Amino acid sequence: MTMRTRPAGLLLAVLLSVSACAGDADPEEGDSTYKPENDVTVTQLRVETTAKGRVAKASYRIRNDGPDPLTYTVVLSFLDTDGNAVTTRELEKRVGNDAVYEGTLKVPWSDRSASSGARVTDVSIR
Repeated sequence: MTMRTRPAGLLLAVLLSVSACAGDADPEEGDSTYKPENDVTVTQLRVETTAKGRVAKASYRIRNDGPDPLTYTVVLSFLDTDGNAVTTRELEKRVGNDAVYEGTLKVPWSDRSASSGARVTDVSIR
């Protein structure tokens, strides 16, 4: 009786093909390690005095490296010197595919409060 064996190269090609398909998971289907909060970065925070009082300004960047336009809903927290959230603000921005949007969010800031920064506390996409 003659036994036929498949070449090891064919088995390797099949395994690599299955592995490559798993890497192409759709982030919106929840089956990948993609996290939308990684698309949003606070790039600068400054506290300024204006004619109407002090304001905190957080500059941010939203980067959409995906193939489709996405609408981002972002929550930014403005922090006191101890790192606690003093106030939060929500913004919504549509960002085109393979595009970057940069903006600034302003909030009134108490004369007595110093700031240690701002952070992204929540991001959702649709």
